[in-house]
Amino acid sequence: MSFPENLKKLRIKENISQQELAQKIGVSQTAIYQWEKGTRTPKIDAIAKLANVLHVTPAHLFMTEKDGDDVIEVTIPDISGNNIKDYLNVILPEYIEECRKEQELYNSIDKKNTILKKLDELNSLGQDKAIEQVELLTKIPEYRRDE
Repeated sequence: MSFPENLKKLRIKENISQQELAQKIGVSQTAIYQWEKGTRTPKIDAIAKLANVLHVTPAHLFMTEKDGDDVIEVTIPDISGNNIKDYLNVILPEYIEECRKEQELYNSIDKKNTILKKLDELNSLGQDKAIEQVELLTKIPEYRRDE
């Protein structure tokens, strides 16, 4: 989805009318309408206010998840050269952080799947022994995750 689609979807999810959203961030209802139609793009300060009211990060407003793919893209709106630096300074670091978290999640899932596949290769006695070993490993501080 693009920014206009994300904005509308998130506004509806929060059960807020265009008028209510406009009042909350200090713009006209017409501005919200134009942003949702894609005929105009909000300034970076309005993006921050929108994100706050809609309970997302500014980068989330621009993120697109492709169906069926493990891909998240960020679409930068068509903005003047003067404002692009502001958008990039806010959106790109958040996007990079989202990608890092997503990669950590996939790595964690891959590890868990590998463990489950190996565990599935064992008979009942082997599975019991594996559980005992994992329980022992969790007691060793060197192998524990920092909380």
